[in-house]
Amino acid sequence: MRSKRLGFIINPIAGMGGAVGLKGSDGLVAHARELGAQEVAAQRAVRALEALREIAKGIEILTAGNSMGETALQTSRLDHEVVFRPTNQETSAEDTQRAAATMVERGIDLLLFAGGDGTARDVLQAVGDRIPVLGIPAGVKMHSAVFAITARHAGDVARRFLSGDSSIVVESAEVMDRENVGSGPASPRLYGFVRTPRAPLLVQHAKMAM
Repeated sequence: MRSKRLGFIINPIAGMGGAVGLKGSDGLVAHARELGAQEVAAQRAVRALEALREIAKGIEILTAGNSMGETALQTSRLDHEVVFRPTNQETSAEDTQRAAATMVERGIDLLLFAGGDGTARDVLQAVGDRIPVLGIPAGVKMHSAVFAITARHAGDVARRFLSGDSSIVVESAEVMDRENVGSGPASPRLYGFVRTPRAPLLVQHAKMAM
């Protein structure tokens, strides 16, 4: 019986806008950096990875190169295999989609990603409902039901799922993102569904506009 395989992806720019008062990071990365924003997704991803240490010898971790996962795994001292490398230093939605698709082709059992709703949409486009996915919350806009409550909780749920914990149930989860319609305020829109492992009080439900 083969080891469980975990796909691991970070959207390095997720959450940068929120730290400097912007409503997101999509299309605003350069402006966020001008305002002094720092990358936060990798820090949160490392917190999630801490929970995987006790099962590290029993799983294979497939990841993307450099800031998309490789660096965080090196920091966490977890063995891994890089199966996709972005061509540019500034990563894109296409990089996330291509990395996720490559990992699915390699037969992963779970895709763990760090990002926000925009990243969840990229994962949805690449993966659909073929494999379970779980988000490490690192974005500004967090409406989708694919995210754990905290980064540490994401790691805990991933560890329990990969260990075969029967209390973890895989359910259909909404992928949502805010959309501007005309001149009115942005409101969440449903983009589709993915399969997400859930544990009571550890994974959030979809959030609607207030």
